[in-house]
Amino acid sequence: MVGPVRKDQTPAPTARASSPVVRSTLDVAFWFIDRAESAGKSVSARKLQAVLYLTQAIYAKANGGRKLMPATFLAAEAGPIEPTVYHIFQNGTPRIVAALPPPPIESFLADLWARLGPMADEEVIALAAEDLHYRSAFSHEKLGEIRVAGPGRDEQPTIKRVPEPTIPATTLDGRKAEKWVPGRYKPEPR
Repeated sequence: MVGPVRKDQTPAPTARASSPVVRSTLDVAFWFIDRAESAGKSVSARKLQAVLYLTQAIYAKANGGRKLMPATFLAAEAGPIEPTVYHIFQNGTPRIVAALPPPPIESFLADLWARLGPMADEEVIALAAEDLHYRSAFSHEKLGEIRVAGPGRDEQPTIKRVPEPTIPATTLDGRKAEKWVPGRYKPEPR
């Protein structure tokens, strides 16, 4: 029989709860890059770093501290950085085959990109720099690790605000897009 866990003991995390959901941070980075390029835009290296950090923090907050990606974020002067992605993208976008995320994760990423994608680089970077966990790590140690998610956290990451989209969705011919549900028919007004 296993006794109760004392306050000074930390129970061993289960493999499921502590395992990241996607196989690589690069898969998520390329997902955001591909999404931007499909809209005829690009993502700066600094904005990509901030978007990845916010993605990890928001996912962890919504999922009991579980990591979305196997990433370690450091508190740099320019904002949160994931060093592996930072070094790989230093000289531009590398040629790597990335895996698509599972459908529920792709939906999560699409929702987050709809809110962060239209924002200016500096707005996204400032949003990431407002996070209390980033500020705490940065104040203690230059390039200190930010505990965004995973076992050993006492509290969830705090993101003060994520703006709602300001650009209404439109169809290809410029009309306002309406939500469509399969099986529901709405006749056109005459």
